[in-house]
Amino acid sequence: MAGVYYRLSREMALRGWDGLPWAIVHRPDNGVRFLKEEEFKALELCGGLVDCSGARIPEQVRRLIGQMADEGVVERCAYGEGMEQDQYYRRYPNRFIYAACWSVAGRCGGCRGQCPAASKEEQCGQLSHEQVMDMIERMDECGVLSVWITGGEPLTRPDWWEIVDALADRRIDISCIRTNGMEVDLPLLMGLEARGMRPEFRIGYNGDQGWHDRFCGVPGAGRRVLEAFRACRERRFKTTAEMALHRGSVGVLRQSVKTLAASGCTGLKVRNATQEELRGRYSGDSFLPLEEMYEIYEWYIPQYFMDGSPLRLELDGAFMCGRGSRDFIIPVEGREGADICLCRPVCGCAPMLVEEPDACRTNRNPHRRLLFGDGWAERIRAAAAVG
Repeated sequence: MAGVYYRLSREMALRGWDGLPWAIVHRPDNGVRFLKEEEFKALELCGGLVDCSGARIPEQVRRLIGQMADEGVVERCAYGEGMEQDQYYRRYPNRFIYAACWSVAGRCGGCRGQCPAASKEEQCGQLSHEQVMDMIERMDECGVLSVWITGGEPLTRPDWWEIVDALADRRIDISCIRTNGMEVDLPLLMGLEARGMRPEFRIGYNGDQGWHDRFCGVPGAGRRVLEAFRACRERRFKTTAEMALHRGSVGVLRQSVKTLAASGCTGLKVRNATQEELRGRYSGDSFLPLEEMYEIYEWYIPQYFMDGSPLRLELDGAFMCGRGSRDFIIPVEGREGADICLCRPVCGCAPMLVEEPDACRTNRNPHRRLLFGDGWAERIRAAAAVG
């Protein structure tokens, strides 16, 4: 049939939520672009059945369709060449929820009960297969587009691939897997690739010279983690290491960063090990108070720059720098409400929670004193200049 017909590009899907009713989702990574009403109404004509060049189509609408064609949102098609079922508009009866952080396992694999996560099963129990599948169905019904999977150790679940397949069937992307690394190998990575999944792996690594093995209580654990990073590098999966620093492992911090970078790890988040993590493993003085942690960071930063910024680095949320860069940021510096942000945990990196909101606006907040009253930013700039 003569005319100009468009359909939604095959990697796009029409979606909407309460308060945000007009959106397109870009597969497979599920990026979301929210639209104006007139843009969405123009897209509704792009189902392969309407001649978009016809005189009944207003000039403004034709112009919008042309712009979206240039952007790859729609594509020319033959008459009647409609969209796939998943691409049609779906409206969710709730507010927009992009991602869920989901603990699928209470058991902590490979830590012989010494990891704090190992007690989760006793506290909360392990989700059954039926419960996990029900959760996936509920996420799909709410329009969740991405999950961060954690545990315990998620990769030790016997139904792991059933979970992955159920998420893939519903086009829910796994954007991150937090793991101890003991189960990360080439078959796992290739299995994810075959399903169109390329999550970031966040893997704990607590230091060279056997410190990671002692922290986990598993001989050879550090070697297996480094093998996991190398496997991820081979298959081009993004990785971040997470290090819990204590008094014993401070001396290997610099070498550990070099080892991680040489093994293919692209980023590292450092925090102080909690007293709960250290209890029963090390001497009573292994815990590093906040003041000492910041002194250690100030000591290490010049060495980091002298080593060429070998990986992306975040120090307790107080210092961040990209791999191979000398341009760093102090995330809270100069931001309105920075003193409030500092006493709220972010990804487990902020080491304290102030229960009284009013305390955030007083000098009782040690974060505020360290970062502002004591000239933290100035000292870090001086340290970076040395490197």
